[in-house]
Amino acid sequence: LKSNRSGQVVSECNSRCSCACCKTSCTNRLVQLSDVAETVELQVFRTEKKGWGLRTLKPIPKYSYVCEYIGEIIAEEIAQQRGEFYDVKGCSYLWTQGDVHPSQPTLMPYTIDATDYGNISRFINHSCEANLLAVSVRVETRDVRIPRIGIFTMRNIKAFEELTIDYNYYIDKTLPPNLQIPCKCGMPRCRGRLR
Repeated sequence: LKSNRSGQVVSECNSRCSCACCKTSCTNRLVQLSDVAETVELQVFRTEKKGWGLRTLKPIPKYSYVCEYIGEIIAEEIAQQRGEFYDVKGCSYLWTQGDVHPSQPTLMPYTIDATDYGNISRFINHSCEANLLAVSVRVETRDVRIPRIGIFTMRNIKAFEELTIDYNYYIDKTLPPNLQIPCKCGMPRCRGRLR
């Protein structure tokens, strides 16, 4: 998992693998067996400045699977429309983590919208010094545009520590102030804004 900071993809076993008959004992099926790892105990809680957040109730070791980011899979055009609506509401659970394939540059990646159909992962807040890493996971398809997002720890995490991820928004320096989103992570190396 150390090399996945650059956006590499993890491939899990699928129905064509020799282990298909014994899925639950296969060690290469973390994300598809559970949307939340059985070894973690998570809690949604009210943060001081960021609204709702997610924390762990017991320590989680470095490089552990935590959960999958789950939601409705939608096209980029729909994501743009919903994103504008969600920006007005001040609440968005959109996640785009697909790649444009060089042989099909006109096909845009899909987006996961966890607003109405999601799990506990949608409460993971941003931090400029995050303790979690999102990894693209492939199971039954080789289409790089179809996302399954596995969330893993990047370091040891203490009990009752908030779980955070770097949203990696592009910071457009020409964006008008009314469209900018200030960052509230409070970390020493905070970039000051999400976008």
